[in-house]
Amino acid sequence: MEKRLWRPPDAKGLTAPTDAWSKVSYALRAVGSSWEAPTPANLDYLRQAEALAEKVLADFDQLFATQVADFRQQVAAAGIALLPPQ
Repeated sequence: MEKRLWRPPDAKGLTAPTDAWSKVSYALRAVGSSWEAPTPANLDYLRQAEALAEKVLADFDQLFATQVADFRQQVAAAGIALLPPQ
């Protein structure tokens, strides 16, 4: 799931720019490369980056609402606490 959002700094080798952060970064560089108004291609890059980011973040929301919430309940039921009360 993480690799859909971004590539960690310790990733090995050359990676394809298919993650959301790569798409957003590319779009920002394209728009920031000129003082002129964004071109239609720049705006298209921004729309694509936004669409991918929204999809990935929606999937993250779903993951946290289901699997992570279930895991947190199991941890609480087991009485495990990161910082137990004094």
